[in-house]
Amino acid sequence: MSRSTLRNFLIASVCLLTTVGVSGFSYKMISDKEETLKTQLAAIKIGNELEKTYHHLQKISEDSKSDREQLNNYFLPQVSESITFLNQVEALAPQNGITLKTDALEEGSDKKTKDKWVNAQFTLSGTQSDVDRFVTILENLPYVSEITSLQMTDRSENNWEAKVTIRVFIANYEK
Repeated sequence: MSRSTLRNFLIASVCLLTTVGVSGFSYKMISDKEETLKTQLAAIKIGNELEKTYHHLQKISEDSKSDREQLNNYFLPQVSESITFLNQVEALAPQNGITLKTDALEEGSDKKTKDKWVNAQFTLSGTQSDVDRFVTILENLPYVSEITSLQMTDRSENNWEAKVTIRVFIANYEK
């Protein structure tokens, strides 16, 4: 082999080794960047999903605002609002032929469920049909409530008396 051929062979070999080395290094760098990019794309995808979920929940919140306000009206907002409830019941009584006496009003709660309520005790007087109808009205008042006690007594042919205890729940958002 001639000297110039040998020199060209050495130069070509050095160039080949340099190209292979640079290509290998570039491949390693690209592989590392690919892993970083995959991690970043996964983070972006999770972020987009969280943002989509947030906007979905925000839309549900906006769409259900009137429903939540209506539902909130079925609870006494606080114990002090029980006067409004009593006034409502006392106004309904004469309209339905009932003599009503409020016997007691007391606050109660359940430590386990954290429910709060107001117990109202009434004595109703009137005809049997009027007392029955008024108890039904109490059962259907627009509040989350339950009649916990009912005792009806026949005082005379046209005079019935009922002792009613109704529990009206108070809105509680601290659960």
